[in-house]
Amino acid sequence: MGGRRIPILAAVVPAGLGATVNTLLWPYAMTMISLGHKVDGSGDAGFGTHGWREAVFYGAYWPLAAWGPLLGVLTVHYYRRRRAAESAGLEAVAV
Repeated sequence: MGGRRIPILAAVVPAGLGATVNTLLWPYAMTMISLGHKVDGSGDAGFGTHGWREAVFYGAYWPLAAWGPLLGVLTVHYYRRRRAAESAGLEAVAV
C-alpha cells in the first residue's frame, strides 16, 4: 500500500472472522456428508461414490476441517509478532 504498513487490525479482524467461519463450517459439513445427509441435515446427499473413490474424496476433503483452527493459530501468531515488533519500535520487520 504505497510503502506504508498495513494496520494490524486490518489483517487480524478478517482473518479471525475467516478462522471462526471455517472452524464452524468445514467440520460440520464434512460430518453431515460422512453421515449421508445434506449439509442442512435433510435426507440423502446423493453422494454416489463407493470404494476407493469414497476414500479419495474423504482423504482430500477432511483436511479442510483443519483450515479454520490453523488459520486461527496463524492469526494469533501474526498479531503477537506484529505487536511485539511495534512495541519494540522495529519498523523494518517484514509483514
